[in-house]
Amino acid sequence: PDPADRRAARLEITGAARDRMASWRRARTGLVTEALTALSEEDLEAIENALPALEKLMGVLKEQP
Repeated sequence: PDPADRRAARLEITGAARDRMASWRRARTGLVTEALTALSEEDLEAIENALPALEKLMGVLKEQP
């Protein structure tokens, strides 16, 4: 239980789950990296130019309930 709110329960991730999540992140990073190598310079430049707008979008989405 949560000492500040007895109605709530705290969950903790296990070491095995933490390792699994890290493995998934590495695999996903590898897939994205490989996919990016297939793009043209123009496509990569377009993605780079879109990053500020995408970061702004992420900020807006984080504010949503």
